[in-house]
Amino acid sequence: MKNVEELVRAVVQSGAKKIFLQLPEGLKTYMTDIVWALNNVGIDCVVSAEPCYGACDLRDKEAEMLDCELLVHVGHNKFYKAIKTCLPVLYFTWPVSIERDKIEKILEKEIKKIKQKRIGLVTTVQHLGNLDEIVAMLKELKKEPIVGGQILGCWTRNAKKIDALVDCFLFVGSGIFHPLAIETEKPIFIMDLEKGEIRNIEQERLEARKRKMARIEKAKDAEMFGILISTKPGQVATKKDMEKIKKLLKAKNKKFIFIEMNNITGDKLLGIKVDAFVNTACPRIAENKFEKPVVNMDELDML
Repeated sequence: MKNVEELVRAVVQSGAKKIFLQLPEGLKTYMTDIVWALNNVGIDCVVSAEPCYGACDLRDKEAEMLDCELLVHVGHNKFYKAIKTCLPVLYFTWPVSIERDKIEKILEKEIKKIKQKRIGLVTTVQHLGNLDEIVAMLKELKKEPIVGGQILGCWTRNAKKIDALVDCFLFVGSGIFHPLAIETEKPIFIMDLEKGEIRNIEQERLEARKRKMARIEKAKDAEMFGILISTKPGQVATKKDMEKIKKLLKAKNKKFIFIEMNNITGDKLLGIKVDAFVNTACPRIAENKFEKPVVNMDELDML
C-alpha cells in the first residue's frame, strides 16, 4: 500500500532504529502491516493501543520510557500551536485520495441542495489533496468556490478567515464532528464522501447550541467546581489560563479543586463531590457524556 511504503521511507530517512507508533482508531487496522514493513527494514516498533484524539495527544513520555528514538504520529499533521516533547516527532498524515468520478457523481446529483453561490471549502488533512479538483468542478457548476483549507475539531481559523467572503460553507469529509466546530451565521453543508450525499447540518447545529446552553445554565447553580486538567502535551492549560479561572471563580464566590487526568472521561469523575466541572483541555470534551455539567474555561463569563 502506498501510504505504508511512504511511511516506512520517512522513518528510514529519520535514521531511527526503534520507534513508537501512534495511530487513531480508524487506522488501527493497518497496524500490523506498518509494523511488519518497518521490521523488514530493520526498525523495531512499539505500538500504542491507547486512544489517539489528534496531534495534541502525543505519547512522547511513554516513547521515551520504552527507549524509543522517535515518535511516529499517524493520521494528523503538526499541531497548530507549539508542543514541547522529550523526543523527536514524525507526523504522517495518511492522505486519502477520493476518485474523481465519485466526487463528480456526488456534486452532479447533490449540488442543487446548495442554493448559495459563494461556497467556502474546508476539510480535514486527509482530503486536502482533493480540494483543487472540487474547486474546478464547482466552477463548472457555476459556483464560486473559496478555499479555506484544513480545519480541526478544536481549530477553525481557516473557516473564520473566509467567513465574510462566502455565502455558505461546504465541508468535505465524513461525519459532523469537524464542521460543527465552525462558528458562523452562514449555512454549513457537508459533502459526505461515505454516504455520497450533500446535506445541510442546521438541525445538528441547533441541537448542539441547545446542549451548550443547557450545560451553562446547570453550572450557574454550582457552588463547588472541579477544574479538569489534562496532561496531554497539546491540551495542558497555561499558567495564565489557570490564574484567570481561579480569579473568575473567586469573584463569583465559588469553591474549586484541581483534578488531573490524561483522558478526561465522565466515569473517572463519578463520586467526586463537586457540583460542576471547568474543562481546561480540548473544548470538545465538554460535549461528551458527564453526570454533572461541564463548562469550558471560555464559557465561565456566562455563569
